[in-house]
Amino acid sequence: MGAPTALTSTSSGQITVGIGNPIYIPIAETLPEEPGAGSEYVLTGVVTSEHEDPLPGAIVSIYSSKPTTPDKEWPAPAASQRCDAEGRYTIRLNAPMPSAVVLIEKTGFVKMEDLLSMRAPGTSVKNYKLPVPVACIEGRVFAGESEHSPGRELGSEAHGAVA
Repeated sequence: MGAPTALTSTSSGQITVGIGNPIYIPIAETLPEEPGAGSEYVLTGVVTSEHEDPLPGAIVSIYSSKPTTPDKEWPAPAASQRCDAEGRYTIRLNAPMPSAVVLIEKTGFVKMEDLLSMRAPGTSVKNYKLPVPVACIEGRVFAGESEHSPGRELGSEAHGAVA
């Protein structure tokens, strides 16, 4: 049977660990501080094409999570910003997002996802380059003569009609 263990915290945030006798005080172990009121978490940057042309109107959105499966809808974004004429964006949050998903999209370009941790208050600068797709088809997918098939993926062997 081991010696009794006690874990206590002082008002300065220092942790004291007591294992039997004597008491050990670890050096440099402190409790994490809560962000102060009014702390701001900022994501800013520029969205360009792969040729470094600015992409005005591109949308940068921050989500707390991705959909659980590809056929599910994205949750509502925590914040979203449309890029200005120079492709710049700035998103401000009032709370940390330890595992944020950033989604960058613009019609005619491939969507991009980025995992980002916004744990500490301050500004993070992230620039994104969106590639042009090799081919893009937009429309509704129908299986057979008239049955609409939402969420159906097309491959090179797909049969049916795109309206």
